Parts: sequence; structure tokens; C-alpha cells
Amino acid sequence: MRKVIFGASVFFSGLISIALLLAGTMGSDLIVNGERSSFLVLSQFGLLPALFVFAGVAVVGLVVALIGLFGHEHVEHHEHHTHREKWTEE
Repeated sequence: MRKVIFGASVFFSGLISIALLLAGTMGSDLIVNGERSSFLVLSQFGLLPALFVFAGVAVVGLVVALIGLFGHEHVEHHEHHTHREKWTEE
């Protein structure tokens, strides 16, 4: 359960970071072919690598949450079963 909560919080912090970074580009007046370009603004200020790092943080958080959700259940059930056997033997 701890891995799920930790992974979900890391995932959402990555998403919020991406959203704030992209929202900050809305104030720019740079226009490409008559359209505003967030990627152009991020590259102009050297923030494109930060976008990729935040996306990586979000992906890592999602992977940790999924591992905690599906991988931990089987181990927890097995440990619980062995503790029950110890109590019934005594």
C-alpha cells in the first residue's frame, strides 16, 4: 500500500510540474506559423530538458504505483498466510 501511495504522489507531482511548465508558456508572444508554440517557448528558454525530466518522473511514479498495486498483493497474502500457520502451530 505504501508503494501505491508513494508512486501515485510522485506521478501526480510530475504531472503538476508539466502542467505548470506548460502553463507558463501561455504568457509568451512567440508565434510560429500563426500559432503559439509551447515547445518553441520552452526551447527558447532552455526548459525543454526540464519537461522531459518531469515526464520521466511521472512515468517512474506510475510504474512504482503499478508495481505496488499488482506486485505487493501476492507477497502480502503469502506473508499473512505464513503468520497464521505459526499461530495455529503454537
